[in-house]
Amino acid sequence: MDELTVSIDALKLTMKELQKKNIELANKNNYLETRVGALEQRIKDTDIESIKRVPGKKEKPGNIEITFKNETESTKWITAAKNSKLYAHDFMDNQAEATGKQIIYMREVLSYYNKKLLWEAKQKLKPTYKYVWYKRGIIRARKEEQSDIIIIRREEDIAKLLRA
Repeated sequence: MDELTVSIDALKLTMKELQKKNIELANKNNYLETRVGALEQRIKDTDIESIKRVPGKKEKPGNIEITFKNETESTKWITAAKNSKLYAHDFMDNQAEATGKQIIYMREVLSYYNKKLLWEAKQKLKPTYKYVWYKRGIIRARKEEQSDIIIIRREEDIAKLLRA
């Protein structure tokens, strides 16, 4: 009978812990929205159009997509994020040591076509071009620090650059 009582108490304790974790996970997105201000800038609620979590691959959590009402605010955020490192503990206080040290990246969302084209350009132009990047919907390449910027819009542009 004592063993049964001990087992029931252990199950109750486990159930309480699971309920607590479930509440923490359910509030994670809301908590994240309130802590996004870690970029050292103040943004009015009116500047943000929407915040949503995009489904991730397999068992990985998806990205969080923030849509701004104008491009100026978006550019400010991305620039600020490039100038400082953001860690998970900046947004969520109750992080385990390992996950709290994870770096959070902020960048523009690429369409499937642009993502594929950027990857292809980086792979093929790597030996001859020092810089290949994506900014404001355009893929760009540059051979040297002071050379002209070349815009890449399709795979044919990559082929032309390889022949030149």
